[in-house]
Amino acid sequence: MKRPELTRSQAWADIIVLLAVTAVSAVAVAGFASYVLKTDQLPLVIVIQGLVILAALRTMLAYRRQTWRDIGLKTLQSVDLGRGLLTLLACVGANMLLTSSVMLVNPDMLKQHAHNLMEVGERLDGGLPFAVLAAVILFVGIYEELTARGLFLSRCRTVLPGTWAPIMASSVMFGLGHAYQGWLGVAQTTLIGVVLAYYTMRWGTLWPAILAHAALDLTSLAVIRYATEHNLLLYGCLCPM
Repeated sequence: MKRPELTRSQAWADIIVLLAVTAVSAVAVAGFASYVLKTDQLPLVIVIQGLVILAALRTMLAYRRQTWRDIGLKTLQSVDLGRGLLTLLACVGANMLLTSSVMLVNPDMLKQHAHNLMEVGERLDGGLPFAVLAAVILFVGIYEELTARGLFLSRCRTVLPGTWAPIMASSVMFGLGHAYQGWLGVAQTTLIGVVLAYYTMRWGTLWPAILAHAALDLTSLAVIRYATEHNLLLYGCLCPM
């Protein structure tokens, strides 16, 4: 049986509910980890919040009589590996243009941003084995893409006209979710979100964005770990998550 098309009001409701779940879960999970589990391990907090958001996504999809495939999580194909690499290179290029521009206009801002990213990276690292961190980062790439380029983008396409309005709206929401990185971090992740959303719409699958997202975060974490060990400050790193 063909699933009914979502109405604009239903799409708006899904956007609002998921935004609320994301905001509330961030506070609730941090409090749960701190006061119940007695830990401030950022990877654990991230995994728990991701599971909460995935549960909320699954519930919303079931309520709308949809599946993961309806928001872009299709069967992984070999061609998605090449697409993921192309998407990754596009993300890196876009970030290089942004950080180079900021360097010319306000190098102190970029320096402070690099400090902030390294602090977050050190918290995420936590001395855990790199294989464990890689698994966490892959998980983050999956649940953030299901949220941002999956549900948010699909709902924005229902309520907004054309191609670029949904891309920009979903990317801004993605960027604001990284407000802990400061305004430059919001700009970086919004720009990356635009690239990821564009290729998701172009190919109709989330896998290139998931692979590029995970690779970008894993590379950033590796660079931050290296910089920390060698007392270096690296401009333009993208912070994981």
